[in-house]
Amino acid sequence: MAIAAGADRARAAELARDIRTALAQPIEGDGYRLYLTASIGISRSPEHGESGMELLRRAEAAMTRAKRQGRDEACEFSAAQMQELEDRLVLGARLRDAIARNELSLNYQPQLRAADRRITGFEAPVRWNSPDLGPVPPGRFIPIAEALGLMPEVGSWVMNEACRQLRAWLDQGRDGFTVAVNVSAQQLQRPDFVQQVRETLQRHDVPAPMLEIELTESSLMENVERVQGRLAELKAIGVSLSLDDFGTGYSSLSYLKQFSLDKLKIDRSFVKDLPDSADDSAIARTIIAMGHQLRMVVAAEGVETEAQAAFLREIGADELQGYHFGRPVASAEIEALFPRD
Repeated sequence: MAIAAGADRARAAELARDIRTALAQPIEGDGYRLYLTASIGISRSPEHGESGMELLRRAEAAMTRAKRQGRDEACEFSAAQMQELEDRLVLGARLRDAIARNELSLNYQPQLRAADRRITGFEAPVRWNSPDLGPVPPGRFIPIAEALGLMPEVGSWVMNEACRQLRAWLDQGRDGFTVAVNVSAQQLQRPDFVQQVRETLQRHDVPAPMLEIELTESSLMENVERVQGRLAELKAIGVSLSLDDFGTGYSSLSYLKQFSLDKLKIDRSFVKDLPDSADDSAIARTIIAMGHQLRMVVAAEGVETEAQAAFLREIGADELQGYHFGRPVASAEIEALFPRD
């Protein structure tokens, strides 16, 4: 740790460069030469805190960001990191109690068969409405839940609520659709995850094929052998497995063979410029052809226009999802869209 009294931003950056330059000098030994690098975090008073402990913690946060950017870098603590720390403190404390206080809820967004626009299912994203903070966007509280290790608890609530709602709809005589819930890497790694899914389905007497579990590419690649076993167990139960946001993560063709996936979802980033973008058109066609060769249903997310929907159907997409067909809404609002035979 280095302390520079009275140093402004420019001087702090200069000191960081000097430290890295000094450390970069090779260390000579008997038959070897050792090179060192340094990832440096910078915090300044009073902008980033006044106590020594506050400044140290924020310098450490900046150092972590420097490591994420490839190491051998110097980063100053940022306003975004300040917001992240405040969120972690404020939201984290409240999120722990949100489930017990019945502050979480599920919304439902329709998924349609491309050929005839018939509703085939619903994705069920989680929402948090805090009495103190108001509606908290998932993009804000989900990363906090992941950082604090709360996703298994949140995910367990989501799974239970989705199955409870499925049971309620079944009791109303509604059938012929699925409900998809997102599952995090933290959930998937838990040894009791499959048993939790099984018990939740049994608790609400829900047929397993009506539940769809959505996974991300990153969650599949964390301890591949263990994940393969988990997915095989889930398939044995009878639930459906889909891969969300395909094309934005590892996008390795090899892992598509390794996992028992039923559905591939084209990420919205490849849909938003269709049908005008030749590059995105080529990517979408390739994903659809590959998914079909691997005997998977291929769905497109983020469909916002009729032109996009028509083009995706033309090139072979099986399912469509997006604001063009409906935003995520509460269960009571979604019931008018149920498929009727």
